[in-house]
Amino acid sequence: MTLLEKNELDNIKWDIIGLGEVRPKGEALYDLQSRNTICYRGKERGGASGVGFILRKYLTANVLSSSDRVEQMIVKLSNQQKPRIIQIYMPTTSHIDDAIDEVYEEIDGLLNQDKASHTIIMGDFNAKVRAGEQVFGIGVRNDRGDKLVDFAVNKGFRIMNTFFKKKPSMNWSK
Repeated sequence: MTLLEKNELDNIKWDIIGLGEVRPKGEALYDLQSRNTICYRGKERGGASGVGFILRKYLTANVLSSSDRVEQMIVKLSNQQKPRIIQIYMPTTSHIDDAIDEVYEEIDGLLNQDKASHTIIMGDFNAKVRAGEQVFGIGVRNDRGDKLVDFAVNKGFRIMNTFFKKKPSMNWSK
């Protein structure tokens, strides 16, 4: 983590930050000089996938690894409050649809495993969605956007970045 990144973290209030497209090989959990912890899981050979979290030290025991595209943690705040956070990095449009389906199946499996008081699925879905006449991101909904919207509707989730009203010129995506 660079000095600039550390300074930026000092300017916000946070406990958990999701990471996508983490490129190091394998799996690691280590302490940073800032007394926070970084954990990630990437492919054994390295590559463009990989997910993880930067988290406060006291949350380290809550991380449950899954795959190089999906990482989960369940935070036990109390006996009644156990939110689940799933960080994902969905394959890009250059990947076959089967790769996308595998990630959604993995997410679905995690949702069926453990009981949590709340669930947040966050990360990069590599999808373009459209809410009404307002476009979020550049362009119109693509096939991956259809799949994301169908998944969200079937699971009772909301796609939160569609709730922010911006002028079309202020919406962007890489």
